Amino acid sequence: MVFECAGHPSSVRGCIDALRPLGKYTQVGICGCELQFPIDQIFYKQLIVQGSICYTAKTWDRMMKIFAQGRIRLDDLVSAKLPISEWRKAFDLCAQKRAVKVLMYPE
Repeated sequence: MVFECAGHPSSVRGCIDALRPLGKYTQVGICGCELQFPIDQIFYKQLIVQGSICYTAKTWDRMMKIFAQGRIRLDDLVSAKLPISEWRKAFDLCAQKRAVKVLMYPE
C-alpha cells in the first residue's frame, strides 16, 4: 500500500513501481499538471487505485474553531514572506527544502 503525498510526477512513478501485485495506491498530493501514468502496471500488477482529498467540510469547521481558540500558531509554518516579483526565489526555497511555506504578496 502506498500514499503518494508529494504530488510530484517522479513520486507518482516511484510509488507505482514500488507496489507489489495486488497493491493499493492512494493519490493524496495534488500534482497540478498532467503526467504520464504507467497505466499498464495497474493492469499487470492488478493494482487498486484511488484518490483522497483528505478533508471534509467538517474538517474546515473544526480547524477554524481550533484556530480561533489560539491552540495553534500558523505563523510558525511560514518560513518566508516575499513580494510576488520574487516568485522564483520563493519556488527555489521550497524546491531546495529550505522553507516549509512561503507566502507571496502583491506589491
